[in-house]
Amino acid sequence: MDRQTLITKAQFLVPVPFSAAREYSMYSRLLAAEVTRRLMEREDIEKHIGSCNSSAMEDNHRNHSLFMASLLGNYHPETLIDTVLWVMKVYRSRGFSRSYWELQLRTWLEVLPQYLSPESNEAIAPFYRFLLAQVDAFDELHHQEQPHE
Repeated sequence: MDRQTLITKAQFLVPVPFSAAREYSMYSRLLAAEVTRRLMEREDIEKHIGSCNSSAMEDNHRNHSLFMASLLGNYHPETLIDTVLWVMKVYRSRGFSRSYWELQLRTWLEVLPQYLSPESNEAIAPFYRFLLAQVDAFDELHHQEQPHE
C-alpha cells in the first residue's frame, strides 16, 4: 500500500462534531496519562518500546493527544497520514517495535470510553480503529523508506 492509498482510505473517516473534538481536547492530557500508566504497568513493555524509552513513550502519548485534539477539530486526511508516517519513522528509529503501535492504539480504544461521553467516543473511536487497521501499511511504508535496514 502506498501513501496515496492510505490518504484515500482516510478520506472516508467522518469529521467529528465540534462538541466531540472539544471534549477530547478537554481530556487530552488525562487520556495520554492513562494510556501511559496502563502501558507502564505491563511487564513486557520494554519488548515493545526498547530499553530506557519510557519517557519517549510518555512524550509520544502526550504529543499524540495534542495532535489528535487539533486534527479532530479540523480534519485533513493528508495531515493524519503524513504525521503518522513521520511519527512511526522517528519512534521506530528509537527502538520502538511495530507491536507498540498496535498495543498503544488498542489502549487508546480502551481508555476513550472511560473519559468521553458515548456520543464523543462513537465519533472519535473510528479514527483509532482506522489507525489500528492500518498499522501494517504504515509499517510497510516505513520500511520502504528505510532501504538500509
